[in-house]
Amino acid sequence: MNAETFPKVAPKQVVVIQAEHATGILLDQHFKHYKGHDGQEKYRVFDSLEMANAYIDKLKADLNLEFVVYNYKQEVICKINM
Repeated sequence: MNAETFPKVAPKQVVVIQAEHATGILLDQHFKHYKGHDGQEKYRVFDSLEMANAYIDKLKADLNLEFVVYNYKQEVICKINM
């Protein structure tokens, strides 16, 4: 199993993970269940919180997801449930 580590990001960047709202199952960047396989990525890096929010806003109309947004210190900035 691939032990993907938290990405190193600059202070203004943020990291987003996404999960199914109904089950809480973590999803990869292609919206498939994250199982830690090689090539599977669970983190999305954005240059700003505004860019991450735009991504989340675009998805919330079509998908039943929840998101957790982290800062560069790996601290939770916010949790968004759809």
